[in-house]
Amino acid sequence: MAFVTPEKQNDRSVTPVPNRFIDEFLPRANPSYVSVYLLGYRLFVHGDTEVTNRRLADTLHLLASDVRRAWEYWAQEGLVRLHPADGEEADIEFLPLIPAESALVQTPRATVAKERPDYSVEELTAHADEDEEVRRLFAVAEKLYGKALHYSELNLLLGLRDWLRLPTPVIEVLLEYCLSNGHKNGRYIEKVALDWADNGINTVEAAEETIRLFNGDYREIMRAFGQSRRDPTPKEIEYMKKWRKDFSMPLELVTEACDRTILQTGQAKFSYADKILTEWYGKNVRTKEAVAALEDAFRKEKAEAAETKAAQAKTDKPAARTKNRFNNYTGRKWDYEMLEKLERERLEKSLEG
Repeated sequence: MAFVTPEKQNDRSVTPVPNRFIDEFLPRANPSYVSVYLLGYRLFVHGDTEVTNRRLADTLHLLASDVRRAWEYWAQEGLVRLHPADGEEADIEFLPLIPAESALVQTPRATVAKERPDYSVEELTAHADEDEEVRRLFAVAEKLYGKALHYSELNLLLGLRDWLRLPTPVIEVLLEYCLSNGHKNGRYIEKVALDWADNGINTVEAAEETIRLFNGDYREIMRAFGQSRRDPTPKEIEYMKKWRKDFSMPLELVTEACDRTILQTGQAKFSYADKILTEWYGKNVRTKEAVAALEDAFRKEKAEAAETKAAQAKTDKPAARTKNRFNNYTGRKWDYEMLEKLERERLEKSLEG
């Protein structure tokens, strides 16, 4: 890999990063992608030509595949251009960042707008005539819809490519996924495309993995919660992604947590299930057998604690007083004033006598 036409800077202690990158691109990008761009840009600015994805990966403690994905992402964002090369390396050309005041950013193939473009019929026709990818996208879409496409449908498809920078093969997969699930509404398709773009789903492999999760794992989890007739909300998707991808929790344990949640709360409460799965994850529980062992250990610990508490209570109880004929006797309560009165009366009678 090499950097094309480096703009060498004499002062190697400073790397000027455009404010637009910091303000606009940095906040929405994956942190590892930002790291790759910044390190690559530093080497580019100072004319370093001995660069490989492996070197960048080692420096940033990433996988080489992560570095390649980062360059692909920045190419889709319009910040770099990849030039084919032998093997897995590609030459990287850093593109100038046009000031953000410009409403449109011109790229070699399309116009990328801040909002989805609204093309005229003439523009749609021109794109289809001049771009083989666009012609293929429209042809595939017609087959999937099973009819000739309306102007609004063509506008949407081309807009997803130019607006969200989704590659046309990914748009084809997305469209097939939506239509096969009975969702032909343009707003629904756009919503899914926005979600994919926000989550960096920009390859066919990533798209197919996402669909597998939705059609397989996510549907199964929703079914365990008794919610199979609706799509999950973004927050619910976030929970499920955490359980299946971040925790790598087996599906059978996720559905087990869902079942327990319903039994305990009577609701499809994702936050409750998350507490259960977070505890299992923290204790490295990955099978139902391990769950049973964990519960046995908990019950044993609870029983031992109860026995210890009972024994302690028995030790701390005051000794019972032994009863005998002495301590059974309850002493009388004397009225000393009355005794004195009686004594005086006795003395007075004695004196009178």
